Amino acid sequence: MAAKNVPAHQMSLRDGVTLEIAHLKRLDRESVVELKFRIVNNTDRATSLKDLGIGFAHQLGQIALIDFGARKKYGSGMPAIACARPSRP
Repeated sequence: MAAKNVPAHQMSLRDGVTLEIAHLKRLDRESVVELKFRIVNNTDRATSLKDLGIGFAHQLGQIALIDFGARKKYGSGMPAIACARPSRP
C-alpha cells in the first residue's frame, strides 16, 4: 500500500484514495488527542470506511494513534464525522 511521493501527512489507502491529516493536537486533558483527517477519493468509484478497512459503514474502527514520545497508544473514541462530496468539474 505504500504510495510514491506522498507527503508525510498523507497516506495512500488504495489507488486514487488518500487519507490526509488535517489537524492533530494534544488537548489539555490528560491522554486525550484530537485528530481530524479527510479521505480524498479521486476516483469515479464510490467507497466507504468499511471498503477501506478502517471502519464499519459510517463509524471508525481499528484506528490507533501511537505517540512514541509519550509512550501512549490512543484508540478512537466518539468521533465526529462530517462527510462531504466534492463537486466534479
